[in-house]
Amino acid sequence: MTSCLDRFKRPKQPPKPWLTAEAANALDAESVAAALGLGIEQQGKHYECTETGIRGTEKDGRMVWCDKDGAGIGDTWALAQYVTGLPFRESLELLLGKSAPRPAAQSAPKRPRHLRMPRGTEADRKAGRAYLVGRGIAPAAMDAAEACGMLRYVACAVLFVGYDGRQPKSATRRGYMAGDPMPKRDLSGSDKRYPAIIPGDPDTVWIVEGGADALAVLSLYLHVPTVIVSGGAGCRGFLGMQHVQTRLERAQTVMVATEREKDSETQTRTDAQHQEQAALARAWCADVRLWTPPDGCKDLAAQLEK
Repeated sequence: MTSCLDRFKRPKQPPKPWLTAEAANALDAESVAAALGLGIEQQGKHYECTETGIRGTEKDGRMVWCDKDGAGIGDTWALAQYVTGLPFRESLELLLGKSAPRPAAQSAPKRPRHLRMPRGTEADRKAGRAYLVGRGIAPAAMDAAEACGMLRYVACAVLFVGYDGRQPKSATRRGYMAGDPMPKRDLSGSDKRYPAIIPGDPDTVWIVEGGADALAVLSLYLHVPTVIVSGGAGCRGFLGMQHVQTRLERAQTVMVATEREKDSETQTRTDAQHQEQAALARAWCADVRLWTPPDGCKDLAAQLEK
């Protein structure tokens, strides 16, 4: 028999599925990268995140991760917390979905992840521009990047955004606050095939690794070129996109900006990756050149800070 008090009772909630760190740690590197919205490449026995430098190694059937400087992060669930800042349960749900166990990655169909752009305020814009000015970026360069939507501002970070027509398809976050656990990362759902682009003189196209490098090009050169942000030396998917190829076909010269790395092993690998980018670009433009930072500078952005 029902009671008049029944309407005040809270309906029973179905129990949450049992998610374990062990199940998350059993995921392969590609599945982890897809869940966290990271680009990843295999480098021999290791896996490297192309935009952050985080490295993963398979040990005893599970992945173990470290940051770009070699400091340990831990197992896969620890990586998810490191990248996103989410609590334990939420990080497992991000990796495993709402139910567990999940089918093996090689047999499970990949669901498309949608990019959700956070909104910023005018205060965020002022703080972001002050950060960029502190790095030597010219206000006119910021104005140009804002005008085309490539540069946006959110709390404690700037965003470098790539588009498919009018819709954002990729966004790289650059945090500038001390203590930010992951200052450089792609927002979840980003598709690296859609690079951030600042349109300029179509005769000269620069391909650079990061958004700050793109702003540095506009700050260093009075003759403003078109700038394409590859997302990293190992990124090549953007070169398969028609809107990128069209810009390369129209160009008289394409400049591929290289960087100075921390050790000879990394330098050799990234030099080879930049050479491959240049070789692919020559399918659309015959005059493709490599640009090397001057001595003592890591990259284009660092050149402004000298």
